[in-house]
Amino acid sequence: MNFKRYNLRKVSINIFAALLFITANAYAQNPEKEMFDKGNDYFKSKMYDKAISAFNTAVQIKPRYGAAYYHRGRAYVENGDLDQAISDYTKAIELNSNYTKAYYRRGLAYAKKGDLDQAISDYAKAIELDPKLVGAYHNRASVYFLKQEYNKCWEDVHRLEALGEKLHPEFLEQLKRLSGRER
Repeated sequence: MNFKRYNLRKVSINIFAALLFITANAYAQNPEKEMFDKGNDYFKSKMYDKAISAFNTAVQIKPRYGAAYYHRGRAYVENGDLDQAISDYTKAIELNSNYTKAYYRRGLAYAKKGDLDQAISDYAKAIELDPKLVGAYHNRASVYFLKQEYNKCWEDVHRLEALGEKLHPEFLEQLKRLSGRER
């Protein structure tokens, strides 16, 4: 047997074993991450009750786990529990005041509930944090349209166009007709 080859093989096996131990140990030291990952897997499989349960465990283990609150909020939306979703998005925002996605998703939940002013407020904050977040402009324009605040709607339409977004022609025609302006 070649001594150098034997040592190289032994070193390779030891490195592999060490990496395996580190990986296994990382999960053992982060059970909240393991539950978070399970929650995401359940969510992707549209098993929202199981996702909520996994995220519940993650936040029980680590109460300041903002991403778990955010993702649990998404699962609550899918289950139709908008109040609980809003509560979770709010908690995620309390833990990270710059959580753009949480403001955006909370705005969507408020809009679904019919609380249009809160939706506008959250879209505005999301836009403040990420001025290129086209979804927030789209949704805020829609809410302004519903509230018949056509000038503000036009402002968002212009911002969207400046970002290179194309708006639905029927929407633009209705906006022109109802606002009494061309642009």
